[in-house]
Amino acid sequence: MTVPVPRWLLALAIRSLPAHRQVWAQAMAAEFESAEADGQSFSFALGCLYGAWRTLPDHGEGRFALANHAVVLGLLVPMATILMMAALFGFPCVEVSHGLLAFLTGDGAHSSLLTPGTYALAPALTLVMLLLTMGQVLLGWWALDRDWPRVAAAMRFNAAGLTTLASVSWCIGLDATSLFVLLGAWVVEAIVLRLLAGWHGGIVASEGAGALHDMA
Repeated sequence: MTVPVPRWLLALAIRSLPAHRQVWAQAMAAEFESAEADGQSFSFALGCLYGAWRTLPDHGEGRFALANHAVVLGLLVPMATILMMAALFGFPCVEVSHGLLAFLTGDGAHSSLLTPGTYALAPALTLVMLLLTMGQVLLGWWALDRDWPRVAAAMRFNAAGLTTLASVSWCIGLDATSLFVLLGAWVVEAIVLRLLAGWHGGIVASEGAGALHDMA
């Protein structure tokens, strides 16, 4: 059973509201039924979404949501794309002339870095790259979901994949210095996600303190 687009937009608008605006969220949900009966559900839901998103910079939860999406869309998703492209072109088994850009775009001359004795390891190295890509996608998904224990697990998974890739590359005589770029990206991601997790923890703590104050 598919969810109509207006209801999906309304749900997104409600989720974008902070905890102290839930009365407004309930009012929007109640008014949506009337708008749906009048055939104005799409425009009403779109207006609710615009109103909710317009207030995002005005409160801590909204600023966190904007920063979280910026990190995922500006850092994690591009890294997943780069890893996928690298895996498709044979990294770290293949060398491409004209630098990294030529490698990612498929231009330049390709030459294998493997010897006849190490060709059998190519599928395994490609599999590790694909697993790193999958870990990166899950990392972005769980970061958006604010599931920090799973984010930490994905970071450990990616660290294990990078360690495996570096160890095998070194053992078979491949140049492992190119992996420093991936390692640097992992370090940057770890720092940024740790800061996001701490920020979110502070928001949750303040919400809990506010709830206790209201009960008192």
